[in-house]
Amino acid sequence: MRKIFLLGFGALLASGALAGCAPSSQLVSSVRPEGGEAQVFNKRYEIVFPAAIRVLHDNNETLIEADSERGRIVAGGGLRALRAVFITRISAERTRVELSPGFGGALLPGFGGGAAEFFSSLREQIVAYEKRDVAERERLRAAREQERGAGPAEGTSTAPPPSATGGKAGSY
Repeated sequence: MRKIFLLGFGALLASGALAGCAPSSQLVSSVRPEGGEAQVFNKRYEIVFPAAIRVLHDNNETLIEADSERGRIVAGGGLRALRAVFITRISAERTRVELSPGFGGALLPGFGGGAAEFFSSLREQIVAYEKRDVAERERLRAAREQERGAGPAEGTSTAPPPSATGGKAGSY
């Protein structure tokens, strides 16, 4: 009886741990009347918005509008149908990305990628923008510490180079 209890308790703990492991994105239903494809990313809006612009740019889209306050990017024209990306901040760490209906549609066959290709490229760009964001935050932190007089950045020395002191460190 005790073994069954421990086995059941272990299974309950394992299922709880797995439930806490949310994927980095999830497919969700459209909230717009037209009903394009949508995904929610467990990433900050400030990372997702520029990453979406980069995906469109890398696909040679003509950007007509990129308004981060309204969360809207409009692209297209020429041989491509007009398309839009709607980006909404859900919380500090969650962002919803919705595509206009027929997102992959082009006026001529063979031009433009579809929603699946867009979301795949967006995930890749989000990783790149996250890395850049971390590096920028670290650079700003080091600059603030240096301004406050907290000493040199890690890995640097305040001692003059040996050539400036006749080859002996600490001699004047």
